[in-house]
Formats: sequence, structure tokens, C-alpha cells
Amino acid sequence: MMYTINIYTRFALMAGSLLLGIILWAAFGFWYGFLFILASIALTVGYLLLGTIQSAAIMMQSGDMDAVDKQLNLTRYPEYLYGPNKAYYYLLKGGIAGQRKDYETSEQHYLMAESIGLPSDNEKAMVYLAILNFRLQKNKWAEAEEYYKKLKPLNISEPMLKEQIQQVEQVMKNKTQAQAQMARQGFRGFAPGGKQTRPRPR
Repeated sequence: MMYTINIYTRFALMAGSLLLGIILWAAFGFWYGFLFILASIALTVGYLLLGTIQSAAIMMQSGDMDAVDKQLNLTRYPEYLYGPNKAYYYLLKGGIAGQRKDYETSEQHYLMAESIGLPSDNEKAMVYLAILNFRLQKNKWAEAEEYYKKLKPLNISEPMLKEQIQQVEQVMKNKTQAQAQMARQGFRGFAPGGKQTRPRPR
């Protein structure tokens, strides 16, 4: 697993390096402070590109969604994240919103992750399953079938994802019966963002 700097340590190093560089520059000349200023810039660029995604993904293993969300919120500018990290940010956000039963927000985050693109088939399956679930909840069967088609060619290695895909297959094969059941009691879905579908940290 790649080493990651604690976010508060990174903030302290960013500010401290910049301040020390400016002091040395003012006291002794530019070149005395240059390396410290350069280090501050490098730390800042790293923060903008990577955010707190890795540390938040590690925290997911504890199941404390409030702590994970707090860590993710320390990524102040998700629009500047490096591509895969940006997709991963919205994947985690979608899972957290799903756990909180805020399904509209969860769907929006998953759609963002899909539009950016995810690197592994397991992660794509998490997103497709979640969006498919939302489409079924809204009785949008044609759109659900489109996401079901996207699931089929994926090479899935996670056992719980395979199990969820099997559940989807049964629902799609028994469309008429499932529609009647949904009309009577509502569709419970496949728990998007639940413990069984947490992505592994990079």
C-alpha cells in the first residue's frame, strides 16, 4: 500500500515550508528559501491531485461513515483531483449517501463516478449495480436493462458483487413478477454502498 501523509501533517508542512522559505528569502536571499518554497508547492500540488481519497478508503474498513465523510470533506477541491482519484471520490461519496438512505444524492455521485470512469471492473460493477438499483426503484426498466448489459462483460472477482449480480439476473429474468412485487411493497434493492461493496484503497 502506498505511503500517505496524514492530511493535517501535510497542511502543517505546506504552511511551515512556505513560511520558512519566505523568511529565509527575506533574510538571506532567494536561493536560501527556494527549496522550502518548492517543497510547499509540491505538497500543495500533491494535495490538489490526490486529496484525502486513500486515507478515506482505508477508514472505510472501520464502517464509521461519519469519519469517512469528514475525511473526504478535507478534499476541498474535488474538481482538481487526478482522474482515477476523482472518480474514486464520487464512488465513496455515493456509498456514504447510500448508507444514509439519501438515495438521490447517492445516485448523483455514482453517475459522476461513471462519467469520469473507473479503472477496475469491480469498481465499475459497484457503480452499475447502484445505478441499476436506482432505476428499478423508479420503475425505469429500460434504463435498468442498459446497466444490466454493461454488467455482463465485466470480469468480477469480488464474491459479494457476484452474488448481487446473480440477484439482479433473477430480477431481470422475472420482470413481470418483480414489477408486481415492487408495486405492492417497493423494491428494496441491492444495498449500494453497503459494507459488501466497499472499494479497496489504492
